[in-house]
Amino acid sequence: MNREIRRALVIEAAYAEEYENGIAWALHALEEGADSESLRVLASLALEKHRSPWEVDALFRRSLKELRWPSLQRSDIPRQRARELCEDFLSGCLSPRRLTDELDRIAVELDFPPDLSAWAELDACWGLIGLFHPDEAALEEDIRQEARAFIAATPKKFY
Repeated sequence: MNREIRRALVIEAAYAEEYENGIAWALHALEEGADSESLRVLASLALEKHRSPWEVDALFRRSLKELRWPSLQRSDIPRQRARELCEDFLSGCLSPRRLTDELDRIAVELDFPPDLSAWAELDACWGLIGLFHPDEAALEEDIRQEARAFIAATPKKFY
């Protein structure tokens, strides 16, 4: 597994610590080539109707330990997650609405820091087409410019 995939999975893991997301993360990690005994067991819970949240949590943490991946706190990596979302948008893998929605959430989580506050404004602009932007294409161009600027200002970190 290359370091880009590992980085993405570590960041995704930090956001997957909630009950259902841990199982989805395990499935994605296996698809990307990660493998450990606990990871396989965690992914297999997707087939079960009644899952124990404690079992999911324990398997999730054990998977990270077996893979020798750090268990990052969400507060450690929101800007890296934001950078990844901007990259996904610019490569065509993420819609502009989804990008602004996700980055608005990160901005709220961090109490609107200057480098992310523009995303809250851009997210609100979807309901104001014609007022600040003549059409969706103009708004999408502003989103594209902001995504490029955010990537340029946020160095990529590897875990």
